[in-house]
Amino acid sequence: MGSGSPVDTTRVENIERAAEELNKILAATSSNVRIEVETHFFRGDYMVKLIATFSVGEAPDIIAMKNLPTFVDGG
Repeated sequence: MGSGSPVDTTRVENIERAAEELNKILAATSSNVRIEVETHFFRGDYMVKLIATFSVGEAPDIIAMKNLPTFVDGG
């Protein structure tokens, strides 16, 4: 999940590329494990939308955003 800024978009694209490389390694070792990346970008009230995902137990595993410390401070 990223806020959609150019920096955040690049961060998310880096995760996608890393997953592709990891999946190649996993396939080469005959592992049945695969990494799936689902991306979401949003602007505007992204903090409200992100907090909503937490409140219903659907928070993303990885978040790319400028004010990540807000979540750290909130526990």
